[in-house]
Amino acid sequence: MSVDASYGFDDRLKRADELLALASVNGAKLALFPELFYGGYDLSPDELCKYDFKDGVAFFSALAAKYKIAVGFGIGQKTATKYKNSYIVLSNDGKLLAHYDKIHVFSFAREDDVFVGGDKLASFELDGVTFGLSICYDLRFPEIFSLYSKECDAVLCPAAWPKKRVSNFKFLLKARALENLFTVVGINWQGKSNKGIEYAKSSVVATPKAAFKKPIFAGAEIDIYEINKREIPNGAPDTVKDKLFSLYASLYGQKAKKC
Repeated sequence: MSVDASYGFDDRLKRADELLALASVNGAKLALFPELFYGGYDLSPDELCKYDFKDGVAFFSALAAKYKIAVGFGIGQKTATKYKNSYIVLSNDGKLLAHYDKIHVFSFAREDDVFVGGDKLASFELDGVTFGLSICYDLRFPEIFSLYSKECDAVLCPAAWPKKRVSNFKFLLKARALENLFTVVGINWQGKSNKGIEYAKSSVVATPKAAFKKPIFAGAEIDIYEINKREIPNGAPDTVKDKLFSLYASLYGQKAKKC
């Protein structure tokens, strides 16, 4: 879902209901909303605290059960001192499938003033396809995607990636897909937020061939894709089989030598 960032809270939730109805009627099994969708991305701690984590999960749980569709959405979760930038995936009966906390906090935009990073990977299975979870800035760090390559057919990357750097977003989606031989799904905002951040419609699905898939249904704020289990493209090296995880772990533990 490439939802417009200009919606206020009530209008955004109303639009989420409408989009889930549209996705369900068109046969989608999983609907995905962008990073921090429930409250909005560019919020101060005082603003974030207005949007309760349990209320957000309950809202989407009810919609998932209503439309019989699995749902993923971004939401802030209060910790003792700051917030976690979380992504929740619910089954088509509203039960929890996965909970991921963004590992790499975007210090360039001072996200670390508001958020603390997570320390665990998360994945879930839907109709025989295993999905890993990442969020936005994580895309610049190939290590976690390499770890996901051991078990995942696809990795989701909900984002709030601004228009001025959207070419980097698309490039990195392709790179992570190519090097790990799986599908990478980018879910981004579009339009302009109330605080002036501008986004371009750029929710796309990158394939192991470093190409973008064509949607089987396309709309203003919704595109529907078919995603299957991982298959190594003909003629491509099996970079997943050739990964040397034990050696990498050893090298990480060594003191870096001067070049």
